[in-house]
Amino acid sequence: MKTKTDLLYLIILCTLSLSAFFSFGQNDKQTNKMQPDFGDLINSYEDLLDMDPFQELIKLMEELKSEEQVDSNLLIRAKSVRFNNQFLNMVLDGNVELIHNEMFISSEEVSAKFNDDGDVVVLEAKDDVYLKHHDRTITCETLSYYPISKKIKTQGSSSIEVKGNLIKAEQISGFISPNGYLIFEPNVWLEISQINNQSFGIDIRSEKAIFRNSNQQIRFDHKVRLRGDYGALNCNKLTLKLGDTSHLNWILAEEKVTFKYRDIIAKSSNMRYDIKNKYLFLNGSPRVMQNTCVLKADSIQIWPYDQKVICKPSAKAIIFPNKVEWGDIQESLNSDD
Repeated sequence: MKTKTDLLYLIILCTLSLSAFFSFGQNDKQTNKMQPDFGDLINSYEDLLDMDPFQELIKLMEELKSEEQVDSNLLIRAKSVRFNNQFLNMVLDGNVELIHNEMFISSEEVSAKFNDDGDVVVLEAKDDVYLKHHDRTITCETLSYYPISKKIKTQGSSSIEVKGNLIKAEQISGFISPNGYLIFEPNVWLEISQINNQSFGIDIRSEKAIFRNSNQQIRFDHKVRLRGDYGALNCNKLTLKLGDTSHLNWILAEEKVTFKYRDIIAKSSNMRYDIKNKYLFLNGSPRVMQNTCVLKADSIQIWPYDQKVICKPSAKAIIFPNKVEWGDIQESLNSDD
């Protein structure tokens, strides 16, 4: 509910044409000891303005100085502020900074809409938008934030940093609550510079990705391409399991999987890579090619760094000394059939 303190503070700031810095109360019973000193603000301008029309207002503000404010207040700083529709709509311009609960937003312009109880329904920011929430940082061209549901939606050159990993897309939408999720689309691009506290370069691209906060997993869909120090990987679906900070626990690739590392090429329906133990597990008609040898089995395990392969059960090994035959099998392995 919009308090008297909120409205009076805004009126004084707008009347004096100051840089805006004010708060809007939300329906929360938790309190905050921080309180603006209205007396100092008024005294500094008493000699410049005719204060007679504001005497009742000043008296009321003095009574409200000791009032407690709620933790979920919306705190805003800006160069200018405009209102219409009986304080149900607000527009802030110029170096806008906004704090709501544990979220910080900055941009060149922010518009806000309130309901009849004074609660913020939606915040819309544009031009050089920056958002910080816990360990996540979002940058974009435009942002819509719905505080009640904690829903966000971005447009234009959007990126988010999660635990040191940067994900980019043309649009980000979803919910930033503890059990929420974020959808990235299209032209998704993930850069990983560090894994398990070691410098590592991984570049992942796809048409769509979903990050789920509850299980700390990122799922990439459609035309997934991974390139990096672990090799090259193509597939239709890819899931990353994130650990603490920069840790990555495992990678799961699904549907038309092709993996290449040095002179090893592997194809299968599914592939799981255990980061800690540094080995691949392939199943679903897996095939592995190295030099002029092709291995087949019901499942295949590969340790790329140790150049070690285990095939079981129903293992088969085929060696092609003939270059023509070898060319045919290479073409078969590289096909999507």
